[in-house]
This record gives sequence, structure tokens and C-alpha cells, in this order.
Amino acid sequence: MSWAGNVAKGILGGAGALAGGLNSRGGTSSSTSTVTKTLPDEFKPAQSALLDSLMQRLLNPAAGTEPIVAAGRNRINASYAGADQALRDRLLAGGVMGQSGRYGTAVRTTELGRLGALGGFEGDIASLILGREDNTANLMTRLLSDVRGTTSSGTTTGPSNILGGSVSGGLETLTTLMTLDQLLKKPTILEGVKG
Repeated sequence: MSWAGNVAKGILGGAGALAGGLNSRGGTSSSTSTVTKTLPDEFKPAQSALLDSLMQRLLNPAAGTEPIVAAGRNRINASYAGADQALRDRLLAGGVMGQSGRYGTAVRTTELGRLGALGGFEGDIASLILGREDNTANLMTRLLSDVRGTTSSGTTTGPSNILGGSVSGGLETLTTLMTLDQLLKKPTILEGVKG
């Protein structure tokens, strides 16, 4: 091999080492991505109305139940209306009206039944209101999580010098090709035997 070939190999080898050193130099890169869910414009009025309605219900879960409560109380009171007159008529017809407080006991029992029915109804309404409050909170949580965007970030450590990697790979390939070229030009053992 000529002295020029040796010099070229030395220069290429040094350049390859330098490029390899640049390539193996560790680096850190960071990335952050943000995903924001976007509602189409035609649905924004519905979303706004739904949020307003849910917010009102969350602040006052009993709102809107007044007609239900009034109707329930009226129904219970109507079913007991006239009960004292009916008891009086029945006791008079049986001839036991004045006997040892039967009428008073019957009226008291009837009134306690009415009050018990009203109390049960009020308990049902309280359960309804608590259920509305829980359902509203769940709906609000789901709605807010559906419109909220997400952000993620990460750090990657690895080679950060693209130029060093490219130069190193190119020089390694060139050095390999030159070495193969030199090996192919030298006579082999078999050629020496023939001659």
C-alpha cells in the first residue's frame, strides 16, 4: 500500500473516531404535548345551557320540586279529608258515639295516620332531592372531564448529535470499502502456488 493510502486511512480513521465520539455524546431532549378537546360551534349553545342548568341544580337541588311536594301533600290530605265526619257518622249509626272516648281515639288514630303518610312523603322527597344532588354532581364531573384537555410531557435520553451519527456512519462505510478494495488487490495464497 502506498504512503498516500496509509495517510488516507489514518485521516479517515481519525475522522471516524471523532465522528463516533460526537455521536455517542449523550443528550437529553424534552417534549410536551397538549391535547384539547374542542366542541363543534353548533353544540356550544347546548353545552352552555346544560352547564347553566346543572349549576343551578347543583346550587339548589330542591328547585322545581315545589309542585311535586304540593301535589303530594294535597293528595294525602284529600284522602283523609272528611275522615272525622265519616267516623262520627259511623259511630252514631252504631249507637256508640258517646261511649268512653271511642270517637276521640278514632279521630286521633286517623290524624296520626295522616301525619305518618305526610312524614313518609317528606322522606321520599328528601331522598329525591339528595339523589338529584348526587346525579347533578356526577353529570357535572363527567361533563367537565369530557371538555378538559390533557397535557403530557416526557424526557428522553440518548444520542443528540445527528451530524455526528451521520458523519460516523459515512466514514465507517468509506473505511470498510477502502479496506475491501485493498484486500481484493493483494495476491492470494492460491495465486502464489499457481505461479
